[in-house]
Amino acid sequence: MVDGAPNAGKRGLFRQSDCACSSSATSAAPGKNVFVVSGPEGFVEAYAGAKVWRDGGQLQGPVGGMLGALQRKNPDTLKDWIVLKL
Repeated sequence: MVDGAPNAGKRGLFRQSDCACSSSATSAAPGKNVFVVSGPEGFVEAYAGAKVWRDGGQLQGPVGGMLGALQRKNPDTLKDWIVLKL
């Protein structure tokens, strides 16, 4: 990093092989797609539904908003997707 961050110029602590995906199609089941929703106050709720408060912390809550309407209209649309609200 060139911005003077604490880790500027340092190498990572992981090996490249730790992040390599297997090229064998039979080695593991395919993963999920990730749909990340982030934006100013009110945007996340309108687009993906509200987060919920429980035990003093925020949780993802059910998918709602525009994505929820799309999912109700076409139930398989988000079948292979994980929606994360930031």
